[in-house]
Amino acid sequence: MEYSLEWLERKDAPEALDFLNMVYSMAGSPHDFREMLPKMWEYDGAFMNRHLALKVGGKIRSLVGVYPLTVYTAGEKLLFSTMGNVATHPLDTGKGYMTVLLKEAIRKLAELDVDAARLGGKRHRYSLYGYEPAGVEYTFTLTAHNILRYYRGMFQSGITFGRIERADAEKLLFAKGIFEKGGMWVDRINETVFYDSLTAWRNVPWIAISDGQPVGYLTASPDGKTVEEAGADTAARTAEMLCAWLAFRNIGSLTVSVAPWEAALLRELQPLCENWNVSTPSLFYIRRWDRVAHALLKLKNLLTPLPDGEIDIGIEGYGTLHIAVEKGDITAVREEGKASFLLSPGEAARFLFGMLPPYAVKEIPAGIREIAAAYFPLPLGWNTLDRV
Repeated sequence: MEYSLEWLERKDAPEALDFLNMVYSMAGSPHDFREMLPKMWEYDGAFMNRHLALKVGGKIRSLVGVYPLTVYTAGEKLLFSTMGNVATHPLDTGKGYMTVLLKEAIRKLAELDVDAARLGGKRHRYSLYGYEPAGVEYTFTLTAHNILRYYRGMFQSGITFGRIERADAEKLLFAKGIFEKGGMWVDRINETVFYDSLTAWRNVPWIAISDGQPVGYLTASPDGKTVEEAGADTAARTAEMLCAWLAFRNIGSLTVSVAPWEAALLRELQPLCENWNVSTPSLFYIRRWDRVAHALLKLKNLLTPLPDGEIDIGIEGYGTLHIAVEKGDITAVREEGKASFLLSPGEAARFLFGMLPPYAVKEIPAGIREIAAAYFPLPLGWNTLDRV
């Protein structure tokens, strides 16, 4: 049966919303994307042109979203794209529709000249299109038992909390200011988009108050047991705020996600927590290896000064990525020369940005082992609230 590919328009929003709700609800739990991802439907579908649909007989049968996002990292401006809402009608699976859509979506990424893209899903399904698990996310579990017994002073903090509503412009600006001091952050543009980001996936945002003044914010699941994002003026205050949240919500345990560049907060939470685990936050497709590596090398250099040195990494289908550090000045450029050290794109993603040490990805030639160990992996992460 003949099909057409169309970038949707505003008028297509009701059909697209119904289609996604039906497909995802049939595959799992009930979905209401207008509630779960409000920023995707901002201004009643004005941004539907971010969605590519395969239509048969004028009806959507398969769909994918391509959402360009500006990302700031250590003063560098990058263009990422998150891909999501990948869906095919249950009666049309196995017909190759999604393959057609994803190939066109990859072409769109090249047209937009994005530096990188991310999505969530099965690794080997999307590795065919250049996506690979990369980045790091730390998830800490804090328990009331541990805080009460060993860190009672933090549990008895004077911090209280109040809900942040859509109309609370001052609270949102305060929280947004803290968010934008992070090592790597997505430009959420304004208070409306920031609020819609904090409330994605049914999370609820809260302002933290001490002595009548705002000191931080967090956004948590409705039961309060999962914190997707938290920030305050200092890492110590953020840790205190999380302990106070346990008491405020009267819950026995709390899990909180922390990005790899939040080094001070990682140091604060390790002695407090019951345990933590490490995972990859997304599948990533790197287009501009030079630009992404340069920005994240600058970020890592802020976390721990990098030693002087250089390394040439050959990446199949890309060329040679030449990286050099000299007295804090960082160079990462694409060159055409041959490199004695060659990686596939998947190996390069895991070598440069993965959660394992480089030597666990590829055997490294003797002359560059120390530099590779010092430079990599780089602190790539992705907040689940910015998945779309």
